[in-house]
This record gives sequence, structure tokens and C-alpha cells, in this order.
Amino acid sequence: MDEANDEANKADSKLHCLIIKDFIPEFSKFLQSRYPIKPLWADLLAALTLAVALDQKTFYHNRFGDNRVNLWIAYIAPSGEFKSTPYDEIIEPLLEYIFGEENTPTLPSVLSTAEGMIKFFSTHKDNRSGVINRDELTTFFSESLNKSYLTGEMEFYSRMYDGKINPRATMKIDSKHTMQVCVNLVGATTPRYLYDQLNINFFFQGCGNRFLYVRYNVPETKEFTGEELHPPAERKNDEGIPIDQQEFANFLLEVHKGPYDIVMSDKKCADMSAAFRVERNKLKYAIDDMGENAFKREYINRDWQKMLKLAQLRSISRMAGKTEIQDVRIVDISVEDMTWAIEIIIACYADFETIVNEWKTRIPAEPPKIRKDSMLLGKYLSVVKSWGIVSQVRLAREVDCPGRGQAFMDIVGSLISGGYIEELPETGDQIRKRGEEWMLKQMINPKFKAPPHLYKFVADMPD
Repeated sequence: MDEANDEANKADSKLHCLIIKDFIPEFSKFLQSRYPIKPLWADLLAALTLAVALDQKTFYHNRFGDNRVNLWIAYIAPSGEFKSTPYDEIIEPLLEYIFGEENTPTLPSVLSTAEGMIKFFSTHKDNRSGVINRDELTTFFSESLNKSYLTGEMEFYSRMYDGKINPRATMKIDSKHTMQVCVNLVGATTPRYLYDQLNINFFFQGCGNRFLYVRYNVPETKEFTGEELHPPAERKNDEGIPIDQQEFANFLLEVHKGPYDIVMSDKKCADMSAAFRVERNKLKYAIDDMGENAFKREYINRDWQKMLKLAQLRSISRMAGKTEIQDVRIVDISVEDMTWAIEIIIACYADFETIVNEWKTRIPAEPPKIRKDSMLLGKYLSVVKSWGIVSQVRLAREVDCPGRGQAFMDIVGSLISGGYIEELPETGDQIRKRGEEWMLKQMINPKFKAPPHLYKFVADMPD
């Protein structure tokens, strides 16, 4: 009886396993068969899955330097449209299987600020690659919006995408050496939340134009039948991988053993790359660099680099059809790879333009009224506590409220009268003795005339 079951399981395994030839398009189709998602998003998810599995030393060298294969992708879609489900339910378990649970490539949630990233990468020298997964993309930048003491935070994110974190000192971390990293990012958000939370200048700061954006549209896929909506329980192998995902897992396990040297020996392929760069430059220079659409230039300027990343990934994707994949170490980018990558970039730019137009024409949400409630008091108090002693201008900047406005003064007054903070009666000379570096962090002009207001943390509020 047991032998019969074993034979049945083997037959079932052969029936469901995919003999894949090209990982990205086949994994993309698999994701689309499971979820009603936009095909463009499925393609990017498949490419990102492969990018995470690769060794961080895999890159293509061109005239301008080393081009890594990491991707930052974002899906802008209404709530309930399976924005994060494919990654959470299929991709993340696959990657954990590839890397092992103890070496998960998913980078921890502490990496929501530049300071957190510097601390993490400084103490994890053997784990400077992986993927940041943000179910709500704007939370990745939420800390940056109010913490001005990290004045180049958006620039930091840009450098992280490029693969190098320069030496940097913050209040708590002093990083003395350049760190080589390879960070992928997958995020999703609803249109309204994105447009209300991030200013359109996000694209001028270098970080926003490094993403590949996909804008949801009503899916054209067929409706699922009752049988498709309620299939029998998934059959899994001994390692817990669903049988219909086993071949994808096998391929990722093999490419994880890299790194690979990526080359472009086909002249026609190289000419396609050059022609695409010329075309994008013409499109870029046709936009007024001082007009309202100037930020589009910044986005287009990244298209050629992002196209090369995708072409690199597709070239490795096609290794799935090779019988001796474990012996391959040099991968050649083909015309097919280049054609596919260019099509993806053009489609993403079209979605980007849709997002921009929506961003400009949206009806701004009514700003929330400032209330003197416990949460707001706690927000102010936490800033004072984090500094110990904080200037009025620094506090106002971090809570995003005018420092001399009535609302600000009411909240500060409540904290003082409650005994949670106190105003320090320091003279100008006492403040100058704290040093110019301290004053600059507190946004105090060293040449001040009237002594600035300082607040000192005293006690936490009761729960």
C-alpha cells in the first residue's frame, strides 16, 4: 500500500512540477494564474525574486561602472487588489527556502530610517544584501519626513540603491567605512495615501526616480470558476514547498550558488542599448528643466540603467533551460533580453505618467485638525525625550508644526504644566558653551542674538 502511495506521489509530482525554460516569464504566468494582478506587476515580482536570490557580487560592468541587479518596485492599487499577497504568500516562503530560515533575505523592520540601516549594516558584515518588503510603501519614508537632523536621508536611500553607503555620522552611529550593499525593495500603497503622504518633490530628491512603478487597472483576466476559487489542499514536498513551485525553487537554489559574470558580446544587442539611451535622452531633453514637469527628466534619466538591470536578470532567467546550469558562470545578454527589458521600461514609464497626472489633479485631503490629546502630547514628548534637551525650532521641525504658532505653544505649555518637560533658562553664553556642532544639530544659528528656547525631558506620561 505504501509503495502504491509513493508511486502515486511521484506521478503527482511529475504532473504538477514545471519543467521551466525561462524563469521570469514562467513564474510571472504562475503568479497571474493564482492572483488577478496586472501582468506588468507579475513580471516585476518575478524579476525581483530572481534578483534577491542572486549573489550580491553579480553585476554587469559598462562604461559608467558596475550595474547591480537589485530592483526597487512599487504597485499603486486600491485596497483589496492583491498588492502584497503574491509576495507574502508565494515569494517570501520560496526565498526563505532558498536561504534557510536563519539567513532570511528579508531585512528587518528596523530599516525604516537611515540611522537604522547604518546600524544594521555596520553590525551585520556578512548580511548586507536582501529585500525590504513594505506592505505600505510610504511607511518606509515616514520617519524621513519629520527628521531633519538627517539632512541627506533621501540621498542616503539613493546611495543604498546604488550599492554603496558612504561613511556617515548620526546622533547614535558613526560609520567610518564605505559599505557595499545590495538592497532590493518591494512596496505597495493605495493611490490616495501615496499622493497625500509624499510630496511630488520626492522625485527631485533622487530616491523616487529609482523605483519602477506599476499603476493598477481593472484586470482583464477571466473570472475564476468555483473550482479554481476553492481548489483542493496543496500537495507539498518534504521541505514544505508546494509541488507546483518545486521547479522554480530548484532553479533559484542553483542560481543562488553564483556569482555570475554578465557580458554583452552581441553587437546588435549593444547597439539596441545605445539606441535606447539616445531615445531616452531625446525624451528627457524635450522637457523644460525649469518647468512643472522637470522631475520627469530625473525619472527618465534612470531608465537606461533600470533597463540594463532587467536585461541582466532576464539573461540569467534563461539559464533555466540549460542542462548544466551549475557549470555556467558567464552569462551573455541577448537581443531577446534587451527587447523584453525595453518593453518593461516603456510600460513602467506609461504607468509613471498616469501616477503623476493623478498626483497633480487629486483633490487634497482635508488636513487633520490639531487636537491637544494624549497621542499628540506623546508625539511631542517622545521628540524631547529622544534628544534630552531640544531647541524650540528643532522640536517644531520634527513634529511638523510652526514653532511660534498657538497650537504648538499650547501643547508645549501642557507638557510643562504637567511636569513632563521644563524650559531651560540658559543664557546665550551657556548655550554657546555647548559647542557649534550641538547648535547646528539643534538648528540654532551660532550667531544668534536672543537666546533660543530650550526644553528638557523630565518624565514620561502615565499609560
